[in-house]
Amino acid sequence: MFRIVRDQVLPNRKAAFGTTSSRIKFLGKREIGVVAEDVDKIMPEVVSRDPKTHEVQGVDYSRLAALLIEAVKSQQVEIEQLKSQIERLNSAQQSGQ
Repeated sequence: MFRIVRDQVLPNRKAAFGTTSSRIKFLGKREIGVVAEDVDKIMPEVVSRDPKTHEVQGVDYSRLAALLIEAVKSQQVEIEQLKSQIERLNSAQQSGQ
């Protein structure tokens, strides 16, 4: 599941910067978030729906955050493995010269 978050959710997410101008004026600030309909396609369990109409209402950011934290941990392990591989290749190349 964490690979799905990392490989599908993270690269494809576009933050929604702002909303309608009247909402910004009312709140006095811009809003940042993800598009619930996009997240619903990949991780429907973090999206809330209207019980009657089943229309998407929003994202449960606390649940999404937990998944994203685990995805980052998984990605960090992969980064460390790649760094180690690069170091081995560089050492082998220097030894061969």
